[in-house]
Amino acid sequence: MYHSTGVLNSSSEKLVVIKRVDVKKIKISLCLILSSIPTIVWAYCPTPDTEVRAEVEVSVEFNSLEKLYTYNYEVSNVSDSKLKLNTFGLFIDHEPVSFKRPQWWSESFIDYKDNNRPKFSWSTVREYINRGASKADFSITSRLPPGVVEFYTKGKTGLPVIMAPVNGDSEVEPDCPGFFYDRSFYDGKVIGATVGPVSSDVVTAKLRYKNKNWNESNPPVFKPGAKGQIKVLLLGSESLDVEKIKPDTIHFIRGGA
Repeated sequence: MYHSTGVLNSSSEKLVVIKRVDVKKIKISLCLILSSIPTIVWAYCPTPDTEVRAEVEVSVEFNSLEKLYTYNYEVSNVSDSKLKLNTFGLFIDHEPVSFKRPQWWSESFIDYKDNNRPKFSWSTVREYINRGASKADFSITSRLPPGVVEFYTKGKTGLPVIMAPVNGDSEVEPDCPGFFYDRSFYDGKVIGATVGPVSSDVVTAKLRYKNKNWNESNPPVFKPGAKGQIKVLLLGSESLDVEKIKPDTIHFIRGGA
C-alpha cells in the first residue's frame, strides 16, 4: 500500500506525485519496537500481610442452663511485627449462635463449598491492633464443646502497583514476594492454634515428633507446597479406641498443635 502526497499543476490539471511512503514498512518497524517492550513493570511491592506475629489468649465459659459455650479471645500483635493487625479469624465448621466484636470491627462466617474449610473472622479498616498492643472483645457463643482449632491473622498492607499490560493480557500473575494469588487459602495467612468449638465426634490430641533415630525433637517446618509423607503412631487408651479412627479423617493443625 502506498500513500501519495502531491500538488495540482495548474497548467495540465494533473496530480504530480512528490514522494511515496511505504506504510507496510512503518507498521513492521512499529511492531518490532512494541514487541521489545516488557509486558509488565512492577513499580511497587508492599510488605506482605503475613509479616505479623500474633498471640491469642482464650477463656471458655459454659452456661449449663442454655447448654452454650462462650469463647472469649484477646489478640496481641507482637512488637516485632512489621504491620498493624487488621484481621483475626477461626477455622470452625459451624456458624456460631452469637458473637461479639470490638468497636469498628466487622464479622463474617463463610462456608466454602470446595476444599477450603469454613471460617469465622473479624476485620477492620479503621481500629487496627498496633505493634506491641492487644485487643479483646472478640467472642463467639456455640453449642459445641471446646477443642483445638486453627486461628489466622493478617496485617494491614497495600496491593502491588503495576503498569498496565501492553499486549492486552489483563490476567497477569503478580510477582511480589509473599503475595499468593493462585495457591491455597492457608498460604496467605499467619496460622496458629487456639481453643474453639469443635464437633463432638472430633478428637484433638497433641503430637510428639521423633526423628528417624526415634529421638524426640522439634517438628520440622514445612514450606508451602512441600510434598512428602509423615508416619503417625496412634496410642489408644481406655477412652480412645484407635480402631474406630478413620485414617482419611486425620487432620494436622498448623501452629504447634
